[in-house]
Amino acid sequence: MQVHGGEGIDGALPLAYLWAMNRTLRYADGPDEVHIMQLGKSEIKNSKAIHEKAAKTRALTAKSLKEYGVKSHL
Repeated sequence: MQVHGGEGIDGALPLAYLWAMNRTLRYADGPDEVHIMQLGKSEIKNSKAIHEKAAKTRALTAKSLKEYGVKSHL
């Protein structure tokens, strides 16, 4: 819009309309971060390998804490 100067904001070119429409769609679509986070949560829930690795890590951590006599809130 800055390149076109005043023409970018008046009715002579569709730039002002397209810019306003684009801004409106961004609000209607919602934040991209939320979509990415939701997709990530969905993938993690469906991933058996990640759950197995997390269980092994928790077991190893508990074993190490017990071995060294460290009390934990885990």
